[in-house]
Amino acid sequence: FYTFANEFDKGAELLEKALGYGYEADGDTYYYLYFCYVGREQNEKAKDILTEGIKKYPGNTRIVEGLVGIYSVVEGSDPSDIIPLVMESVEKEPDNALLWSGLGGIYLKLKDFPQAISAYQKALDIAPDDFYNQFRRGYTAIEYGDAMNQELNSITSTTEYNKALEEVNAMY
Repeated sequence: FYTFANEFDKGAELLEKALGYGYEADGDTYYYLYFCYVGREQNEKAKDILTEGIKKYPGNTRIVEGLVGIYSVVEGSDPSDIIPLVMESVEKEPDNALLWSGLGGIYLKLKDFPQAISAYQKALDIAPDDFYNQFRRGYTAIEYGDAMNQELNSITSTTEYNKALEEVNAMY
């Protein structure tokens, strides 16, 4: 309840005690503790507790969703590390738009634009009215178009340039 009330210090204290007593609630205790750490701006601790939790509960989609979020904000984190974990969760819950969206975010951070667009599109196929995924998919297409546009500068052949320019324009 402290976690839900945004009283993160008290929530973290009690959740740490719960873990100490072995109360893990199928991994949810790790997730709520992560939430408290993020609320206290302790992102490294949040990442560490989720990493510990996912080792014990690889099918807990809340932990996976938390990992996706934390890997996008912790400096020096390699988001490709959690792709297998997210894919495992997606296989268990293929209709979970949040997991697909998280996967899109990982690929976007890695600048793997085609994979990011595909993941966001799958999220939209599940939840077509989700504004955020509509925005993310569009934003990713623009980022991809910009990256493709940068590559145009290295093309010296007029024929190749025109062909590449058509692809860039199609992406936009």
